[in-house]
Amino acid sequence: MKGMRGEDIKEGKITLMVIDCLNKLEQSDKDKFSRILKMGTSDEELINEAIGLMEKTESIEYAQVKAKEIIEKAWDDIKDYIPNNEAKGFLKALAYFFIKRDI
Repeated sequence: MKGMRGEDIKEGKITLMVIDCLNKLEQSDKDKFSRILKMGTSDEELINEAIGLMEKTESIEYAQVKAKEIIEKAWDDIKDYIPNNEAKGFLKALAYFFIKRDI
């Protein structure tokens, strides 16, 4: 099922938070993290271990800050071109939802 916690790890996706994590980890943890990603595993213990490494390096927060910066800049660029209505509010809320969602 898509959207579950750790789904990108299960799929071995190389995301901004994965890259940041790999850049910050010591070699032994980096090897472990890379191995888990390459497995494409559904093992919750391994997925939680990978998430723990991302939490240790604060890579999740780093990616959320970058995503928020991008969304805020994009919103500033387009907000004047979208009519003020319910759809505009929904669009903005949807953008911020994706920043806040669980990994």
